[in-house]
Amino acid sequence: MHPPRRSALRAALRSLACGALAAAALTGCGGGDDEDPLAPYRTQTVNWAACEPTILGADTDKLREAWKRLGDRLQCAYLRAPMDWNAPDKGDVAVSLMRVASAQPQLRQGSLLTNPGGPGGDGLGNALSLYFAYAGSNPDTALGKLQLRLLDTYDFIGFSPRGMGDSTSVVCTGNAFMRPTGHTQDPLDPVNLDNALYNGKYVAAACARNPITPHIHTEATARDMDLIRTVLGDERLNYIGYSYGTWLGAWYAGLYPERVGRMVLDSVWPLSDAMETRLFDLPRARQAAHTDILLPYAARHDGYFGLGTSAVGVQARIAQLDWRIRNALGLLGGAIYDRSDSDKYVASIKAGTWLDAAFRAAQTAQAGVPPAQRNEAIAQAVQQAIEQAAENQDFVPGPGTSNALVQEQVAALWQGSGRLGLSPAQPASYRGQEGFWTVSCNDDASDTDLSAWRQRFAQATLDAPLFAGVLLDDVCLFWSRPGVQKPAIERLKDLPILLIQDEYDSATPAPGAMRMFDLLPKAQLIYVPGEYHHGLFPYMDDCVDLAATRYLLGASLAQRQTDCPALPLKQDAQALQKAGQIGTASAYLDPQEAERLIRHYKRFIRP
Repeated sequence: MHPPRRSALRAALRSLACGALAAAALTGCGGGDDEDPLAPYRTQTVNWAACEPTILGADTDKLREAWKRLGDRLQCAYLRAPMDWNAPDKGDVAVSLMRVASAQPQLRQGSLLTNPGGPGGDGLGNALSLYFAYAGSNPDTALGKLQLRLLDTYDFIGFSPRGMGDSTSVVCTGNAFMRPTGHTQDPLDPVNLDNALYNGKYVAAACARNPITPHIHTEATARDMDLIRTVLGDERLNYIGYSYGTWLGAWYAGLYPERVGRMVLDSVWPLSDAMETRLFDLPRARQAAHTDILLPYAARHDGYFGLGTSAVGVQARIAQLDWRIRNALGLLGGAIYDRSDSDKYVASIKAGTWLDAAFRAAQTAQAGVPPAQRNEAIAQAVQQAIEQAAENQDFVPGPGTSNALVQEQVAALWQGSGRLGLSPAQPASYRGQEGFWTVSCNDDASDTDLSAWRQRFAQATLDAPLFAGVLLDDVCLFWSRPGVQKPAIERLKDLPILLIQDEYDSATPAPGAMRMFDLLPKAQLIYVPGEYHHGLFPYMDDCVDLAATRYLLGASLAQRQTDCPALPLKQDAQALQKAGQIGTASAYLDPQEAERLIRHYKRFIRP
């Protein structure tokens, strides 16, 4: 038996819930009056069933393998929730759930809900990946024993927030095309800015046409989470949230402080700040990680990357690149969210230096070509150079580096050719960011002053010249709805919430996390100086993971703030291994497989 799909979902869920409660003659079930119109939602039955093989999209084979290992402990279900929690008679939305049931039901203490962030991240399959990572724990280590105990203590629950994934989705469509941005030398160029503002206005109008749009916001999702807690029969909500998921978790705690159990907020998006504040912090945070961590890393391993022996020297090489290549590096800066991509990011700088040389040579060669044909001619010349590089074994960032890795980075630069300006940019219709913008713009009453936005953007280009483009296409400038009133941060002050944060997080900068920590006297903090990874736990390190796991099992940290050392980046770790300075027992029987599963678990953790 598979759960109903979206086309018949609403009717099926209403039928199931109302059929079970027919004797109560509840409002919304067809006839009768009731003092509590939300009763049909809170008393509905969770009809767990086998998950459809396609429910996780491309992960079909993995889901089938999970069935073989877990049997009916892996199940899916749909809940119905009111589209408008303040007017439940307006209709329903579906919320999609996935569960990995406790390995020892007699030891179960509740459910553990997860959210990967976004806004717009779909966490339906996240709990499954986390479960399998922990299932490979080494019982001969202290951490491994505790991680295995988690599998007995909780049902692991993943869900698609309303508007996202397999739940009732929000879609913003229109018959226009987005205009290209970010491919001029000066991001403040009037054409570039006008295109960005056009895009924001277009998307806002497209979203406004969807009747569900006003009901896709954090408060509604938080109330959906309490509905999940209620129908699962849990007295308290146990929760792990990342990035935006920390904002969501804190919002839930502000609404229902008495119902908070174990709550981990990792990579903190502070509820105490306006959402827009955090968005304008992004370029500076990314620039800081680039300057303070990744450039010195490249310099420490000049023999491998071949970019120079000083951070200043590496930066000078970037500054000399053609502006189109610098733009491309800024666009590839998403790697700065993930420490495992550090080598790729630095290799992309090396690839950029080579592509820059090829591009300048092509420009020189095509100097006599008429302007109308020049972009195409240059693009062809660069493409030929890239193809030739595939056979050039000297095209390597340093000894031992995979030529294929560099080619991958060159290809990434080339595939963004429209934004690079190497060929005419092709417009593309807007899809894929509906969840992000709908929640972001609904949650806060955004500043719609275009002149103020231009000033803030101009400042961002000075503070973070490589990464200011992340602020383009600001949809909220054209959002007509007022923001939802968020709970007061004071409502969380007596809760023993666990915050996890690192110093150089480029998506949820540390200063915001520390402000929130200062406002919550009962909260505890795990802090990692010198790290830039977004979404730390599990960190595959005893200091972070032991403390967080013990917390989830009911313990408190020994002190209000626990500082943990940053893990070495890949080339640093290899150097330490050669020197015999790394050799601790792993908490996992297969560390490489555990790392793969943890990466899969965190794949949606993005701002």
